[in-house]
Order: sequence, then structure tokens, then C-alpha cells
Amino acid sequence: MIFVTGANGRLGRVVLRKVNGIPLVRRSFGLGREVVTSYDVEDLRRILRNARAVLHIAGSMKFNDKKALWEGNVEITENVVNAIPRNSKIVFASSIAIYGSNPPFMANEETDINPDTEYAKTKAIAEEIVRSHRNHVILRIGTIYGVQYGEYLRMISMMCKGVVPIVGSGENRIPFVHVEDVADCFFNALKRNVRGVYVVCGKSERLNEIVKFLAKLIGKRFFTLKIPESLAKVIARPLGLSEHVKVLTSDRVFDTSKAMRDLNFKPREIWDGIREIVNYWRSLNEGKG
Repeated sequence: MIFVTGANGRLGRVVLRKVNGIPLVRRSFGLGREVVTSYDVEDLRRILRNARAVLHIAGSMKFNDKKALWEGNVEITENVVNAIPRNSKIVFASSIAIYGSNPPFMANEETDINPDTEYAKTKAIAEEIVRSHRNHVILRIGTIYGVQYGEYLRMISMMCKGVVPIVGSGENRIPFVHVEDVADCFFNALKRNVRGVYVVCGKSERLNEIVKFLAKLIGKRFFTLKIPESLAKVIARPLGLSEHVKVLTSDRVFDTSKAMRDLNFKPREIWDGIREIVNYWRSLNEGKG
């Protein structure tokens, strides 16, 4: 049996559809065959006693809550690893955040990590826990996008109102990756005889170029409101948005050749993904003027 933690999340639901697994959730979401769990280790041992594999996607992104990050990213991971059978496979959703804000150009799986936020630190610790299980795959995932991610739809709506805030110069490169492409990596990590760490993100493109392309697609003129990075960080800290500011201002370019070779990772062009989101946004806003 294949189990998927965090199956009710945006990535989790896409992965679940591809692998036809059993969803593990904290409360009922009406997912087929779902199993409600407290994520207590004894409860997990009972549930996972016959697991062939666990795709561990559950985690916390409450960036301003150290306790929630520790419980969601470290403690739950430790419980899952301690509960699964010795010969089962675990595929873990980690993050490129563990490389820090500005890693070396074309960083890869061998590049030293430099977690510089609480979120990144908990993901790095969770990776070490996962490594203690012999049959493991760790996916270091880039900035996920897709029609499921409402923040991109809100950005389009804001652009239609004539204003687009950009933190910093906008010349930094962001490694976006489509949610479907990430889910395919989970599927292939499960099906193939592979182990170890993989960087999973698309080709990094400059934020300014992404915004220009988006504006061209929707055919709207807009004013770019440039917000100094230092000011954005001050505003973001009490709001728990520091990780978001880091994503929008970091310059990160990665080598994903290992994932392409071993996991048949084929990241789609960001421009195609943007078209998909714009078309979806239009379908939601038809007749609204």
C-alpha cells in the first residue's frame, strides 16, 4: 500500500491523483480511502504497518511560528520515519530553501546547504531524519505554481487594477516549477529504483521578465511599485511573510540534470504555465467586466 501524508494540500492532491495512494489527513476532507490520524508515532505504526511506500508531503509553512514549524516539519517526519516498515520507501518533500537566500550559481545536490530561516532549518533537520531510513528519496522542490495556487490568481487581479508591487529590483531569477511536474517526480521516485537527493525546479527566469510576459498576456497597462528589500523585510517579519520576501528577492539558479536523468523530470517552460494560469483566471472572471 502507498500512503500520502498532507494529501489534502495543493501539492498533495495532485500527487494523490497520480499515484492512487491512501491519503493520511488530520481531519476528514472527503478524500477517497482517507485515513484520519493524529500523526502520533503509535497511531502511525498501526496505520503504516503494511506500507510499501510513504510519500511524505505534510509539513508546516507557518513561517512566523517556530513551534508549528518544529512540530510540522521535524516531529511529524520523525514519527513517520520511526513508524514505517524497514523495507518500505519514503519520498520526502523538502525545499530549495535549505540552500539559503543566494546559493552558488547552478547549485546541485552536492552543494553545501545554508539554511538561513527557521523554515529552512526545520526542513534541513527533517532531511537528516529521512536519511536515517535506508530506502529514501528527498526532493528539494523549487517555488511551486499552478492554477491551485491562489496567490498567482490574486496577482493577476491586482495587475488588472493597474498596480504590481515588486520587492527589490526584479532582476533576480526565481526557480518556479509547475505542480504537475513536481507530482510526476513523486510518481517516478516511487516507481523507479532510485535513492538519494534530487533538486526539482524549473529554469530560473527573472522576475521582471515574468511580470512583463504576464502583462502582455492579459493586455493591461500597469504601474510597477518598487518596494526596497530592506523595507519589505521589516514589514514582512511581524506578518509571517519573511519566507515570501526571500523567495521574491533571492537570485537562485539550479542544476536539475540529476532529476532529469533519474526521475524523467521534464519541467515545462514557465511561459506555458503562465498561459495556463491566465486562461484559468479568465474562466473564473468571465462576465465580471
